[in-house]
Amino acid sequence: MSIHVSCAGCLKQLKLPDNATGRKVRCPMCQTTFVAKPVEEIEVLELVEPAPAKPAPPPVPRPSATIATPTRPSVPPPRPPEASPAESFDGLTADEEPSVVPGGNRAGWRKVHSGLGLILLSIVLAIGAALALIGVSLLLAMTGLAAAQANAGFNRGGANPIGMGPMNREGMAALAGATMLVPLLAVGVGVSVLATFLVGHAFCMLVPAAKGNGGFARGLSVAAFCTFASVTGSWVGTILHYFYLWSVCHALKKPSMARNVSNFMWAHVILVCGMFLGFLTGVILGTLGLTVVAGFLLVGVMMMAGAGSLALFIWYIVLLIQVRAAIEPLI
Repeated sequence: MSIHVSCAGCLKQLKLPDNATGRKVRCPMCQTTFVAKPVEEIEVLELVEPAPAKPAPPPVPRPSATIATPTRPSVPPPRPPEASPAESFDGLTADEEPSVVPGGNRAGWRKVHSGLGLILLSIVLAIGAALALIGVSLLLAMTGLAAAQANAGFNRGGANPIGMGPMNREGMAALAGATMLVPLLAVGVGVSVLATFLVGHAFCMLVPAAKGNGGFARGLSVAAFCTFASVTGSWVGTILHYFYLWSVCHALKKPSMARNVSNFMWAHVILVCGMFLGFLTGVILGTLGLTVVAGFLLVGVMMMAGAGSLALFIWYIVLLIQVRAAIEPLI
């Protein structure tokens, strides 16, 4: 048989043989020596630690009810084929414009660029020459008037109000010669401006006709050059020149610039129609006896015509500069 004793040090319940009662024993846990005394049965039942429970086996995982769909390997989308330059420009919308225009030879576009530059130069020369001639004419007129007043006062023996002495015969001859030179200078400047203008239009005739509206633009330029050279049909040449700019914009594949040229031409039509209707209304009012109203109306029409013509002139210069800037990438 065996007895149960309690360790005096760690109170651990020990199981000993029955002949160990009253003897000294050593606890294997805390190494305490004590006299073995049996304990009561109920006390043993209370103090003896229960046997450790067997660990429950882990639950077997149940297979999932959902069936996983096999994933397809990710394949990158195929790259779209690169379009050729001609196809890429043909597929542009109206608001998209290429930075470099395909087609055509560089020499032809270089001539057109130079031709538009010569047209701009002729306009600048015409404005400068007109202002210079007006200034010289006013100066000569004032000098001649002052000399005439001075000579008249000197001959009468009176005081000279302008403080200018009498002009001798040589001075009067020089003044008359300078006055006669003004028309000659005007003719020379006019011929130079016209020659520059016509040379510019001749260069514009060399627009490349391979693609776009180049052939149409070339025909318009030839017709405009002929009408400007004949001098008698300048207004016809002006209209043809406007259509030439419009066709060049289409040849350059610049639809927004072409619309700007179209708006410019429509503004011309509106201005001319407004002037015609205004003058016609003034004439009708004059025949009805409303001369005052007709006079005010005609003055208003003339002011409108002047302001509109100045605005269209500035617009035309801007258009020439824009078209030249669009040609620059091709040269």
